[in-house]
Amino acid sequence: MDFGSARGDVEIPVSDPDAFNDATLDHVLEESDFVLLKNMGAHTVRLSLNTYKDFEDDDNPYTYREDNFLKLDKIISWAEKYEIYVILSMRQSPGGHNTSPHSGHNGDNELWKNAEYQNRLAALWKEIAGRYKNKEIIIGYDLLNEPEADPVSDLNDVYARIVQAIRLVDKHHIIFLEGNNFATEFAGLDITLDANSALSAHFYWPGDYAVEGIGTYPSVADGFTYESLENKIMERIGFAVNNNIPLWMGEFGAMSCAGNYLDYDQDVVTLFEAHGLSWNYWHFKNIKGVTNTQALYFMNGDNIFLRLLQGEDVAESDALEALKTEYFIERSELKAFLEDNY
Repeated sequence: MDFGSARGDVEIPVSDPDAFNDATLDHVLEESDFVLLKNMGAHTVRLSLNTYKDFEDDDNPYTYREDNFLKLDKIISWAEKYEIYVILSMRQSPGGHNTSPHSGHNGDNELWKNAEYQNRLAALWKEIAGRYKNKEIIIGYDLLNEPEADPVSDLNDVYARIVQAIRLVDKHHIIFLEGNNFATEFAGLDITLDANSALSAHFYWPGDYAVEGIGTYPSVADGFTYESLENKIMERIGFAVNNNIPLWMGEFGAMSCAGNYLDYDQDVVTLFEAHGLSWNYWHFKNIKGVTNTQALYFMNGDNIFLRLLQGEDVAESDALEALKTEYFIERSELKAFLEDNY
Protein backbone atom coordinates (compact mmCIF):
# COMPACT_ATOMS: atom_id res chain seq x y z
CA MET A 1 0.00 0.00 0.00
CA ASP A 2 1.16 3.53 -0.70
CA PHE A 3 0.65 6.53 1.57
CA GLY A 4 0.86 9.97 -0.05
CA SER A 5 1.63 13.29 1.61
CA ALA A 6 -0.85 16.08 2.17
CA ARG A 7 1.79 18.61 1.16
CA GLY A 8 1.74 19.78 -2.44
CA ASP A 9 1.75 22.81 -4.69
CA VAL A 10 -1.78 23.93 -3.83
CA GLU A 11 -1.78 27.11 -1.75
CA ILE A 12 -3.84 26.41 1.36
CA PRO A 13 -5.80 29.47 2.52
CA VAL A 14 -4.57 29.55 6.13
CA SER A 15 -2.59 32.06 8.16
CA ASP A 16 0.62 29.98 8.18
CA PRO A 17 0.67 27.44 5.29
CA ASP A 18 4.03 25.91 6.30
CA ALA A 19 2.91 25.26 9.87
CA PHE A 20 -0.41 23.89 8.64
CA ASN A 21 1.30 21.53 6.20
CA ASP A 22 3.56 20.32 8.99
CA ALA A 23 0.52 19.70 11.17
CA THR A 24 -1.08 17.52 8.49
CA LEU A 25 1.65 14.93 9.14
CA ASP A 26 0.07 14.28 12.54
CA HIS A 27 -3.34 13.59 11.03
CA VAL A 28 -3.11 12.13 7.53
CA LEU A 29 -1.56 8.93 8.92
CA GLU A 30 -2.25 7.51 12.38
CA GLU A 31 -1.58 4.36 14.36
CA SER A 32 -5.11 3.19 13.60
CA ASP A 33 -4.19 3.10 9.90
CA PHE A 34 -1.48 0.56 10.65
CA VAL A 35 -3.99 -1.51 12.63
CA LEU A 36 -6.30 -1.42 9.62
CA LEU A 37 -3.54 -2.48 7.22
CA LYS A 38 -2.34 -5.22 9.56
CA ASN A 39 -5.87 -6.62 9.74
CA MET A 40 -6.07 -6.49 5.95
CA GLY A 41 -2.90 -8.58 5.69
CA ALA A 42 -0.58 -5.92 4.23
CA HIS A 43 3.17 -6.60 4.43
CA THR A 44 4.66 -3.29 3.30
CA VAL A 45 3.87 0.40 2.99
CA ARG A 46 5.54 2.77 0.55
CA LEU A 47 5.73 5.97 2.52
CA SER A 48 5.56 9.00 0.24
CA LEU A 49 5.43 11.35 3.22
CA ASN A 50 9.11 12.20 3.18
CA THR A 51 9.06 14.84 0.47
CA TYR A 52 11.99 17.21 0.67
CA LYS A 53 9.59 20.00 1.62
CA ASP A 54 8.75 18.16 4.83
CA PHE A 55 12.37 18.35 5.95
CA GLU A 56 14.03 21.30 4.25
CA ASP A 57 13.00 24.86 3.48
CA ASP A 58 13.98 26.28 0.09
CA ASP A 59 15.05 29.46 1.87
CA ASN A 60 17.21 27.56 4.36
CA PRO A 61 18.81 24.59 2.58
CA TYR A 62 20.81 21.90 4.40
CA THR A 63 19.10 22.77 7.70
CA TYR A 64 16.73 19.91 8.52
CA ARG A 65 13.50 20.13 10.44
CA GLU A 66 13.84 17.94 13.50
CA ASP A 67 10.16 18.30 14.39
CA ASN A 68 9.11 16.59 11.18
CA PHE A 69 11.76 13.91 11.51
CA LEU A 70 10.26 13.13 14.91
CA LYS A 71 6.89 12.70 13.20
CA LEU A 72 8.46 10.26 10.76
CA ASP A 73 10.06 8.46 13.73
CA LYS A 74 6.59 8.02 15.21
CA ILE A 75 5.23 6.56 11.98
CA ILE A 76 8.15 4.14 11.76
CA SER A 77 7.54 3.08 15.36
CA TRP A 78 3.97 2.12 14.40
CA ALA A 79 5.33 0.09 11.50
CA GLU A 80 7.63 -1.73 13.93
CA LYS A 81 4.76 -2.35 16.37
CA TYR A 82 2.55 -3.91 13.71
CA GLU A 83 5.39 -5.55 11.74
CA ILE A 84 4.67 -3.82 8.46
CA TYR A 85 7.80 -3.06 6.47
CA VAL A 86 8.45 0.45 5.14
CA ILE A 87 9.90 1.80 1.90
CA LEU A 88 10.73 5.51 2.08
CA SER A 89 9.99 7.31 -1.19
CA MET A 90 10.97 10.84 -2.28
CA ARG A 91 7.90 12.24 -3.98
CA GLN A 92 9.12 15.81 -4.36
CA SER A 93 12.60 17.21 -4.99
CA PRO A 94 14.32 20.61 -5.12
CA GLY A 95 13.43 22.09 -8.49
CA GLY A 96 11.11 19.20 -9.34
CA HIS A 97 12.03 16.05 -11.26
CA ASN A 98 9.14 15.61 -13.69
CA THR A 99 6.64 17.73 -15.59
CA SER A 100 3.76 16.90 -13.26
CA PRO A 101 2.83 19.12 -10.30
CA HIS A 102 3.27 16.21 -7.90
CA SER A 103 7.08 16.48 -7.99
CA GLY A 104 6.88 19.70 -6.06
CA HIS A 105 7.25 22.67 -8.38
CA ASN A 106 4.25 22.69 -10.70
CA GLY A 107 6.07 20.71 -13.36
CA ASP A 108 9.21 22.87 -13.59
CA ASN A 109 11.42 19.72 -13.79
CA GLU A 110 14.63 21.63 -13.00
CA LEU A 111 16.51 19.10 -10.87
CA TRP A 112 18.47 17.63 -13.77
CA LYS A 113 20.39 20.73 -14.84
CA ASN A 114 20.91 22.35 -11.44
CA ALA A 115 23.93 21.10 -9.49
CA GLU A 116 22.84 22.81 -6.27
CA TYR A 117 19.44 21.13 -6.34
CA GLN A 118 21.20 17.81 -6.84
CA ASN A 119 23.59 18.51 -3.97
CA ARG A 120 20.67 19.27 -1.69
CA LEU A 121 18.80 16.12 -2.66
CA ALA A 122 21.85 13.91 -2.15
CA ALA A 123 22.56 15.56 1.21
CA LEU A 124 18.95 15.03 2.36
CA TRP A 125 19.04 11.36 1.41
CA LYS A 126 22.32 11.03 3.30
CA GLU A 127 20.66 12.59 6.34
CA ILE A 128 17.70 10.20 6.08
CA ALA A 129 19.93 7.16 5.59
CA GLY A 130 22.16 8.14 8.48
CA ARG A 131 19.19 8.43 10.81
CA TYR A 132 17.57 5.14 9.84
CA LYS A 133 20.53 2.94 8.91
CA ASN A 134 19.84 0.59 11.84
CA LYS A 135 16.07 0.37 11.38
CA GLU A 136 15.35 -3.15 10.20
CA ILE A 137 11.65 -2.40 9.62
CA ILE A 138 12.75 -0.16 6.72
CA ILE A 139 13.30 -2.16 3.55
CA GLY A 140 14.96 0.61 1.64
CA TYR A 141 14.93 3.96 -0.13
CA ASP A 142 13.01 4.77 -3.32
CA LEU A 143 15.18 7.65 -4.53
CA LEU A 144 12.81 9.55 -6.84
CA ASN A 145 9.14 9.02 -7.55
CA GLU A 146 8.52 8.94 -11.32
CA PRO A 147 11.57 10.78 -12.70
CA GLU A 148 11.47 12.36 -16.14
CA ALA A 149 14.96 13.16 -17.42
CA ASP A 150 16.05 14.10 -20.93
CA PRO A 151 18.60 12.83 -21.78
CA VAL A 152 18.60 9.72 -19.61
CA SER A 153 22.27 10.37 -18.80
CA ASP A 154 21.03 13.12 -16.46
CA LEU A 155 19.10 10.49 -14.54
CA ASN A 156 22.21 8.30 -14.35
CA ASP A 157 24.24 11.20 -12.98
CA VAL A 158 21.69 12.14 -10.32
CA TYR A 159 21.16 8.53 -9.25
CA ALA A 160 24.92 7.99 -8.97
CA ARG A 161 25.29 11.08 -6.80
CA ILE A 162 22.49 10.06 -4.42
CA VAL A 163 23.64 6.44 -4.20
CA GLN A 164 27.17 7.53 -3.36
CA ALA A 165 25.87 9.82 -0.60
CA ILE A 166 23.68 7.11 0.94
CA ARG A 167 26.35 4.43 0.83
CA LEU A 168 28.70 6.66 2.82
CA VAL A 169 26.46 6.09 5.84
CA ASP A 170 24.25 3.08 5.05
CA LYS A 171 25.22 -0.06 3.18
CA HIS A 172 22.41 -2.10 4.70
CA HIS A 173 19.18 -0.91 3.11
CA ILE A 174 18.02 -1.56 -0.44
CA ILE A 175 18.25 1.32 -2.89
CA PHE A 176 15.38 1.36 -5.40
CA LEU A 177 15.87 3.12 -8.73
CA GLU A 178 12.72 3.93 -10.70
CA GLY A 179 12.75 3.88 -14.46
CA ASN A 180 12.76 7.06 -16.51
CA ASN A 181 9.62 8.72 -17.92
CA PHE A 182 7.46 8.20 -14.85
CA ALA A 183 8.94 4.82 -13.87
CA THR A 184 8.15 3.18 -17.20
CA GLU A 185 11.48 2.95 -19.08
CA PHE A 186 14.90 1.54 -18.20
CA ALA A 187 16.52 2.00 -21.60
CA GLY A 188 19.77 3.91 -21.17
CA LEU A 189 19.93 3.36 -17.43
CA ASP A 190 23.63 2.90 -16.75
CA ILE A 191 24.68 2.97 -13.12
CA THR A 192 26.78 0.52 -11.16
CA LEU A 193 24.50 -1.25 -8.70
CA ASP A 194 25.70 -3.06 -5.60
CA ALA A 195 24.12 -6.30 -4.45
CA ASN A 196 21.67 -4.39 -2.26
CA SER A 197 19.94 -2.51 -5.07
CA ALA A 198 16.84 -3.01 -7.18
CA LEU A 199 14.84 -1.35 -9.94
CA SER A 200 11.26 -0.17 -9.63
CA ALA A 201 8.54 0.26 -12.25
CA HIS A 202 4.99 1.62 -12.17
CA PHE A 203 2.17 0.13 -14.21
CA TYR A 204 -0.79 2.19 -15.40
CA TRP A 205 -1.47 0.75 -18.83
CA PRO A 206 -3.23 1.85 -20.88
CA GLY A 207 -3.23 5.36 -19.47
CA ASP A 208 -6.67 6.34 -20.70
CA TYR A 209 -8.13 3.39 -18.78
CA ALA A 210 -5.98 3.16 -15.63
CA VAL A 211 -5.36 6.90 -15.14
CA GLU A 212 -8.35 8.56 -16.84
CA GLY A 213 -10.91 5.84 -16.15
CA ILE A 214 -12.08 5.65 -19.76
CA GLY A 215 -13.25 2.37 -21.27
CA THR A 216 -13.88 -1.17 -20.11
CA TYR A 217 -11.65 -4.19 -19.47
CA PRO A 218 -11.41 -6.49 -21.30
CA SER A 219 -12.07 -5.09 -24.77
CA VAL A 220 -11.05 -7.46 -27.53
CA ALA A 221 -11.92 -4.92 -30.21
CA ASP A 222 -9.39 -2.50 -28.68
CA GLY A 223 -6.73 -5.15 -28.15
CA PHE A 224 -7.14 -4.66 -24.41
CA THR A 225 -6.99 -8.21 -23.08
CA TYR A 226 -5.23 -10.39 -20.53
CA GLU A 227 -2.68 -11.29 -23.18
CA SER A 228 -1.97 -7.64 -23.99
CA LEU A 229 -1.52 -6.90 -20.28
CA GLU A 230 1.04 -9.68 -20.00
CA ASN A 231 2.90 -8.44 -23.07
CA LYS A 232 3.04 -4.91 -21.70
CA ILE A 233 4.21 -6.08 -18.28
CA MET A 234 6.96 -8.17 -19.88
CA GLU A 235 7.99 -5.13 -21.90
CA ARG A 236 8.08 -3.03 -18.72
CA ILE A 237 10.27 -5.51 -16.83
CA GLY A 238 12.37 -6.77 -19.73
CA PHE A 239 15.47 -4.72 -18.88
CA ALA A 240 15.56 -6.07 -15.34
CA VAL A 241 14.94 -9.65 -16.48
CA ASN A 242 17.59 -9.50 -19.21
CA ASN A 243 20.15 -8.02 -16.82
CA ASN A 244 19.22 -10.23 -13.85
CA ILE A 245 18.37 -7.24 -11.62
CA PRO A 246 15.65 -7.48 -8.94
CA LEU A 247 12.56 -5.40 -9.73
CA TRP A 248 9.65 -4.22 -7.62
CA MET A 249 6.35 -2.90 -8.99
CA GLY A 250 6.05 0.21 -6.84
CA GLU A 251 2.64 1.43 -8.07
CA PHE A 252 -0.37 0.19 -9.99
CA GLY A 253 -4.14 0.50 -9.90
CA ALA A 254 -7.05 1.47 -12.13
CA MET A 255 -9.49 4.31 -11.57
CA SER A 256 -12.65 3.16 -9.86
CA CYS A 257 -14.78 4.64 -12.65
CA ALA A 258 -13.10 2.42 -15.27
CA GLY A 259 -15.26 -0.47 -16.44
CA ASN A 260 -14.53 -3.69 -14.52
CA TYR A 261 -11.61 -2.02 -12.75
CA LEU A 262 -11.23 -4.77 -10.16
CA ASP A 263 -11.06 -7.43 -12.88
CA TYR A 264 -8.21 -5.43 -14.38
CA ASP A 265 -6.47 -5.05 -11.01
CA GLN A 266 -6.85 -8.76 -10.34
CA ASP A 267 -5.34 -9.74 -13.66
CA VAL A 268 -2.45 -7.32 -13.13
CA VAL A 269 -1.71 -8.82 -9.69
CA THR A 270 -1.99 -12.36 -11.09
CA LEU A 271 0.54 -11.49 -13.80
CA PHE A 272 2.88 -9.74 -11.37
CA GLU A 273 2.98 -12.76 -9.14
CA ALA A 274 3.26 -15.21 -12.02
CA HIS A 275 6.50 -13.42 -12.93
CA GLY A 276 7.78 -13.30 -9.36
CA LEU A 277 7.17 -9.58 -8.82
CA SER A 278 6.40 -7.93 -5.50
CA TRP A 279 4.00 -4.98 -5.65
CA ASN A 280 2.47 -2.05 -3.80
CA TYR A 281 -0.98 -0.72 -4.61
CA TRP A 282 -1.54 3.00 -5.26
CA HIS A 283 -2.94 4.25 -2.95
CA PHE A 284 -4.40 4.45 0.56
CA LYS A 285 -6.11 7.85 0.79
CA ASN A 286 -7.14 10.55 -1.67
CA ILE A 287 -7.47 13.93 0.02
CA LYS A 288 -8.56 15.97 -3.02
CA GLY A 289 -12.28 15.32 -2.82
CA VAL A 290 -12.32 13.23 -6.00
CA THR A 291 -14.56 10.17 -5.81
CA ASN A 292 -13.23 8.41 -8.91
CA THR A 293 -9.67 7.51 -7.87
CA GLN A 294 -7.48 4.50 -7.28
CA ALA A 295 -7.68 5.18 -3.53
CA LEU A 296 -9.01 2.84 -0.88
CA TYR A 297 -10.33 5.87 1.04
CA PHE A 298 -11.56 9.14 -0.43
CA MET A 299 -13.19 12.37 0.76
CA ASN A 300 -16.71 13.39 0.02
CA GLY A 301 -17.62 16.96 -0.86
CA ASP A 302 -18.60 17.84 2.72
CA ASN A 303 -15.21 17.03 4.25
CA ILE A 304 -14.05 20.04 6.24
CA PHE A 305 -10.47 19.84 4.94
CA LEU A 306 -11.76 20.06 1.38
CA ARG A 307 -14.01 22.96 2.31
CA LEU A 308 -10.97 24.76 3.70
CA LEU A 309 -9.13 24.24 0.41
CA GLN A 310 -12.12 25.71 -1.39
CA GLY A 311 -11.89 28.88 0.69
CA GLU A 312 -14.66 28.34 3.23
CA ASP A 313 -14.26 29.88 6.66
CA VAL A 314 -13.70 26.79 8.80
CA ALA A 315 -11.50 26.20 11.82
CA GLU A 316 -8.04 24.96 10.91
CA SER A 317 -8.14 22.46 13.78
CA ASP A 318 -11.36 20.97 12.39
CA ALA A 319 -9.83 20.73 8.92
CA LEU A 320 -6.83 18.86 10.31
CA GLU A 321 -9.09 16.50 12.25
CA ALA A 322 -10.97 15.77 9.00
CA LEU A 323 -7.77 14.29 7.51
CA LYS A 324 -8.14 11.23 9.73
CA THR A 325 -9.22 8.11 7.89
CA GLU A 326 -12.39 7.81 9.98
CA TYR A 327 -13.74 10.87 8.12
CA PHE A 328 -13.19 9.31 4.69
CA ILE A 329 -15.37 6.98 2.63
CA GLU A 330 -14.14 3.41 2.30
CA ARG A 331 -14.28 1.71 -1.08
CA SER A 332 -15.39 -1.63 0.33
CA GLU A 333 -15.05 -3.67 -2.87
CA LEU A 334 -11.45 -2.50 -3.30
CA LYS A 335 -10.68 -3.32 0.32
CA ALA A 336 -12.03 -6.83 -0.19
CA PHE A 337 -9.87 -7.20 -3.30
CA LEU A 338 -6.74 -6.14 -1.45
CA GLU A 339 -7.52 -8.39 1.52
CA ASP A 340 -7.84 -11.32 -0.86
CA ASN A 341 -4.51 -10.57 -2.51
CA TYR A 342 -2.30 -9.61 0.44
